[in-house]
Amino acid sequence: MTQNQLARVLIVDGDPAVRALATILLAEEGIEVIEAADGAHALELLAGEVEVDALLLDIHVPGMDSRAFVREAREHGIHTPVIVLSHAYGPGTLAEELSAQGHLRKPFTPEDLIRVLRSTGE
Repeated sequence: MTQNQLARVLIVDGDPAVRALATILLAEEGIEVIEAADGAHALELLAGEVEVDALLLDIHVPGMDSRAFVREAREHGIHTPVIVLSHAYGPGTLAEELSAQGHLRKPFTPEDLIRVLRSTGE
């Protein structure tokens, strides 16, 4: 994925304010955002042929452990790059365990969000 190919992102976060902020920030960059409030809904979207270039995944994804979410997605052939969102965890902890392509600490700046998303394709 290159900068020009980053067209659609799925954000999985139980906090509607985080989802709304990411949607606004990414829309300004011409990136479409699909929102899911929990892991089950996100898996349904991905299994239903919704194609995304990256997945922003809250480390505490509602309704499902983030490890289980990633494992289930991979078992179903979904290999979308994952960027972990968290308040407390650093980039060397659970993000590595999940084989995430990036980590974004909350609260994030618009610049950090775009930088991390674009770095997934490098």
